[in-house]
Amino acid sequence: NYTSITGRKIPITIYSKFRFRNWLFKKKTLKVMKEMERDYGAYPHPQLIVYGTKLKGGMEYVGATATSWISLGHEIHHQYFAKGVMPADGNSGWMDEAIASWRDKGYQVHNKPDYFSFNLAKHNVYTRKTDDNSYEKGRTFMAYLDFQLKQVGLPGLKNFLSEFFQKYNHQLVTTQDFKRDLEGHSNIDFTDD
Repeated sequence: NYTSITGRKIPITIYSKFRFRNWLFKKKTLKVMKEMERDYGAYPHPQLIVYGTKLKGGMEYVGATATSWISLGHEIHHQYFAKGVMPADGNSGWMDEAIASWRDKGYQVHNKPDYFSFNLAKHNVYTRKTDDNSYEKGRTFMAYLDFQLKQVGLPGLKNFLSEFFQKYNHQLVTTQDFKRDLEGHSNIDFTDD
């Protein structure tokens, strides 16, 4: 059991084919859970199941993940952004991968993205999959947004994301919701961005 910041006991089940790997997964899971609750608030699901694999990468599910040890933090992050705050369509799925990838790289700050122009959220309305560029291009865009918020004297993007999570936990969101709330939070017009 993991004791949440609310005092609630959250059962965590960790399993893999090797006992030693289970111990490693347990240690990292508890560390990441504390980090996520500190950054965004109480864990949003009744339990967490972690199936540890040797494969690279992982996949998140509501209250569960099948993941490698290296990707564990990324997949637990998705319990907040992907399975907590849920993208409503193929033009909104970029956000949860961008936010989790930004965390994976240590919440970098960039005064501009590492590209001049890129389309992450204006695909055909029938698009149902997340743009593969959401990881790298989206991550640098989040780093740029963090820089912009800090330039106007705000604590940064993690502070906004915490508020966004609290507002939209277990709800569908679109890129337009994200933009509108970010602009309201910062008084910055991100239309050109």
